[in-house]
Amino acid sequence: MVTTAVCVGALLLLVGVVLFAAWMMSNSTEAEDLPEVVERVFPGRGDAMLRQGRVGLDLQATYWCSLTIDGTVIPDDQLEGAEETGECFYRPGAPESAGEEKAIVELEPGSHTATAEIYSLADPTDRTFFTWSFDVL
Repeated sequence: MVTTAVCVGALLLLVGVVLFAAWMMSNSTEAEDLPEVVERVFPGRGDAMLRQGRVGLDLQATYWCSLTIDGTVIPDDQLEGAEETGECFYRPGAPESAGEEKAIVELEPGSHTATAEIYSLADPTDRTFFTWSFDVL
């Protein structure tokens, strides 16, 4: 026999799951929040990441980007990804070889801002800017 307490508990659990799902959906980077050529950003707007996580965008395959993080321009030769796939990102970290310098070795804990200058590979004058913020743990 099911008691009233069990029914109330199950109902509260269901309401909690529904509210959590709604919250997760409202905090994700929805496609309508992004420029048309941007499929996703990482980390997402308002998301938290580890200090040496990657920062960048997944663009339509015919686009590429230049990236600035907290006012530091990331040199093109330090961007990772592939123009063919449209994935354009930077991963802070130690230089891979002696004499090499990384634009950002480690992102400090706190809030950070990234700006991408996105351009068409077919027409580099076709440019747009996209800025988002994220947190580092």
